[in-house]
Amino acid sequence: MAFIVGLWVGIHRVSWLGPALADAARTVVGPSAVAKVEDVVFGIEDGWNRFWRSEQTPVVYWAAPSFSTADVSSSSLPPVVPSEPRFRPCDVGPMDTKTSLANDGVWIAIELSGREHEPCLFKTLLHPDGHRPWSTVALVAVDLASTGLHLVAGVQEPKATNPKAKTVVRSGLVPKADHGRLIAAFNGGFKAEHGALGMQIDALTFLPAQPWGCTISRTSEDGLLIGSQNKIGDRLLGARWWRQTPPCLVEEGILAKGVLAEGNINWGKAVHGDTIIRRSAIGIDERGTTLFVGIGEATSAGSMARAMRHAGAHTVAQLDVNGPFPKFLLFERGGGQGRLIARPLCGGFPYSEQDYVEKPSARDFFYLTKRGL
Repeated sequence: MAFIVGLWVGIHRVSWLGPALADAARTVVGPSAVAKVEDVVFGIEDGWNRFWRSEQTPVVYWAAPSFSTADVSSSSLPPVVPSEPRFRPCDVGPMDTKTSLANDGVWIAIELSGREHEPCLFKTLLHPDGHRPWSTVALVAVDLASTGLHLVAGVQEPKATNPKAKTVVRSGLVPKADHGRLIAAFNGGFKAEHGALGMQIDALTFLPAQPWGCTISRTSEDGLLIGSQNKIGDRLLGARWWRQTPPCLVEEGILAKGVLAEGNINWGKAVHGDTIIRRSAIGIDERGTTLFVGIGEATSAGSMARAMRHAGAHTVAQLDVNGPFPKFLLFERGGGQGRLIARPLCGGFPYSEQDYVEKPSARDFFYLTKRGL
């Protein structure tokens, strides 16, 4: 019981303590035993929340912009109608009327501090669970025509099995050459011990591909692919990089078999797919022109899958889960000598202002750059 209480406190109050406790316990009692404890912890927390928070107002992270007509009628000048940006995803509306807000599914342009150009990032919020008004998925839609997606190996994870990769010194940082173009970064995938999911960067394989994994790849033609390894594996030859996750949550618009089934561990490895936890996901639309990133609070694998598909993602891969790992950070110039400062997409997710640019990441991560800068 003391361990359970300690794990709960670590996960919720101290960003490094929860993972440290879990890793230490795995070396003593093994991953399966720790997974069961984690399921108990999250199950107790969810039961408590459902009892005390069932009547709670749905969580909101930001206010949608409003247009006031108060001055229009008194003016002799015609109203100024802002022009539509070149890129803007279609509004999708709310998912569940019981736990949704009026602005759910409405895409809002993300302003990038100090950079005047057409918006390439939009955000929206969804409430995917009709029984949990505190369950949220904050989503970002990315214009792939004007941005580049990159992958960086973490200082520690994923642990390499390839002898050549074991000798590589990993910075765990966005390369300085890209700092002038950097606009955002977000977390990568699971630790190697949770499925030995593959990764390759610049022709260097850290871990080989798993045939059952969902693979995210930047192709040699600079296109983005997401799909099951057994479907797109033959298209990865010469790829700039690829990273694997558990089986695709959604593929070609169809929810994965078992994604809504209770007790399915495909999308947890350390916890069940139906466990209510913090999750993250990446997806792409049917045309391959828009990238979607989702950061979910109090979500199951199924609710995350449905939220990503609702937003417009045609194929979806789940990224890392639990505690301090899921995050989406935007970067702006600030502080002394124009240093890059990280700002979170929304509140409630642990981060530091130096993440990914000055503070090395122990785990792999993705980052976005703006073309033409």
